[in-house]
Order: sequence, then structure tokens, then C-alpha cells
Amino acid sequence: MKRICIKIFHIQLTIIKGDYKIQKIASIKKIFVCLAIFCLISGTYIVNAQTLTQFSPEDNFPVLEKDGNINFAVNGTYSQAKFENNTWIFTDLKLNNSRFTLPTLEISAHNCNITIIMYSRFSSLESAGVLRYNVTGQGTQIVNFNLQPKEREWSVIFNGEFRTEGHNWQLDNEETLTITPQTVNVSIFYMDFPDELYDASIPFYLRHSASIATGAILSVIVIMAVILQFQNWKIKKESKK
Repeated sequence: MKRICIKIFHIQLTIIKGDYKIQKIASIKKIFVCLAIFCLISGTYIVNAQTLTQFSPEDNFPVLEKDGNINFAVNGTYSQAKFENNTWIFTDLKLNNSRFTLPTLEISAHNCNITIIMYSRFSSLESAGVLRYNVTGQGTQIVNFNLQPKEREWSVIFNGEFRTEGHNWQLDNEETLTITPQTVNVSIFYMDFPDELYDASIPFYLRHSASIATGAILSVIVIMAVILQFQNWKIKKESKK
């Protein structure tokens, strides 16, 4: 009788057989087991890294305890959607009407329905973005982009009209926006301020250039608001015909 010891990943299997041919088969099995385990581990990693869940406008993400609901105006994908503390947390969210991916979106609807329309960024600014959605009902929306703490500008536009903080929206210390308009189109815009604006060691002319760039971007926001207001006026005018 011969004792054969097979050791795979520090797990030792002992087979007692008297035939040398069986020993050879056991060695072949060892190779296949190793390959199978390797493929299983590698395959699992690859699938997890590439798996995206698709959604459509027919899919709903309810907030039952708060009598709210969230859905999307277009098809899209996300890598994860989890529900915690009456809030939906989407990871790697991408809508088919945009080429940009939103790394994290935490959103909740209280006594209202939210339809997310789009998310976009300025091509030259990775640190600026805009989220648009429609809301129906007399409730509250809570939104957080889970951004890194930094000095940034926040703007909220209702039906193409800018409103300062304290007028239907608030921003807390964790950059969570609480928004309370009724049946309206909402655009949330954020933009990181250049570090040069706050670094006294940088020459004045560089800080001045950063200020000019920031002012130019804010001008674009104003133009965008005017366009949105015109679109809403046109829609209202056509609906009265």
C-alpha cells in the first residue's frame, strides 16, 4: 500500500492506494483542481469589477416610510444601489443621455416623487457638475454627492430661477442639500474653487487668473439658468394653446 499526499493551498489530502496509475491520476486531478480554483477566484474578481445593473424609466426606487419615490427619465446603469436610512445610495451611476459617470449619489424623497433627468460635467472641469430632476408633490428632497471636503460653490435653480440658500434649500456641514419646492424642475450645480484662490504663497497674478476663470464659469451658470427659464416659458406657452 502506498500513501500519497496531495497538498493544495496548505490543505493536505492523503490518498491510500496501491496502484501507481492512481497516483498519476491523483496528480493530474491536483493540477485541474488548482486551475479550477484559480479560474474561479480570477473569474469572480473580473465579474465583480465589470458587473453593471441596468435600469429603465419603468424601474422605481421607493422610500416607503416617507411616502416618496425615485425613478429616472432615461435608461442607465449603476454598479450598486443600496437603501439605508430611507436614502438610496447609487454607485457609479450613469445615464444614457450623458457620457459622465456620477461616482456616488445619495438621494431621498419625502412625500414627493423625483424623476432624475440628467447628470453632466463641464469637459474641462472634473470638479464641477450639475444634476437635474423633476419633482412632483409637496415634499422634501435630500441630496448628497459624497464629495471630498473642499471650498466649493453651490447653486440651486428652480424652473430656471436662481434662489439663494435659505429660499427653498439648505446646505448642512456635510454638504447634504435639503430642498423643498413644490412640483418644479430642479438643477443642482456645484463647482470646486481653485486652490490658488486660498494659497497665499502663490503669486498674485496666478490667483487673479484663477478668480477670472471662476467668474467665467459662474457666468456660464447664469447663461444656463436663462436658457432653462426660456425653455420653461416656452413649454408653458405651448400648453396654453
